Amino acid sequence: MSAIVLGVGPGLGMALARAYSLTGRRVAVVSRREQDAADFAAQLPGAAGFAADLGDPAAVTDVVRRAAGELGAPDIVHYNASVLLEGTPSQVGLDAVETSWRVGCLGAWAALQAAVPLMDDGSAFFVTGGGLALEPWPPASALASAKAALRNMVQAAAKELPDLRIAMITIMGVIKEGTELSPDEIARYFLSLLEESAPAVETILPVQ
Repeated sequence: MSAIVLGVGPGLGMALARAYSLTGRRVAVVSRREQDAADFAAQLPGAAGFAADLGDPAAVTDVVRRAAGELGAPDIVHYNASVLLEGTPSQVGLDAVETSWRVGCLGAWAALQAAVPLMDDGSAFFVTGGGLALEPWPPASALASAKAALRNMVQAAAKELPDLRIAMITIMGVIKEGTELSPDEIARYFLSLLEESAPAVETILPVQ
């Protein structure tokens, strides 16, 4: 078994990669920079690091295929990438809007389309959602729009592909150590989705 985690940094991305590794899976760690990917992968047994620009759909498709070729067909693909480029709707640069959407949504779309032919029934395609999709904040309008689009895509894909576990966790708040939104706590919730044959398409944290 293997897992591909796209968008790994020192916080939530690494917590997710570690959690999947502890289940016995080999993990493909995908970061923007080669050195970062290598450093994160070195912390996990049997892991491999890959670099890719997750705002480039061709690069996303390529890295999913390369990771599957090296580690075996994945039964988990987790898209965790986003970028915050601040600006209100009337002031944010349109290039920032496009970048936010490419990294936060288009990359996930490319990952899904690359992963589906590789995965058996019951495999999981997870994404990290954001509360901005539900409660937009003007200075983060570009990221909010990307998260809203991502949420819509996941819900549509779950209806299209009922034999896969397609799900997202929407994080309503700031990820912070020592809180109920700590990286390890969020990763634990994603692991719990693997125990369900038909997990909820969206889980909102913190649980109300």
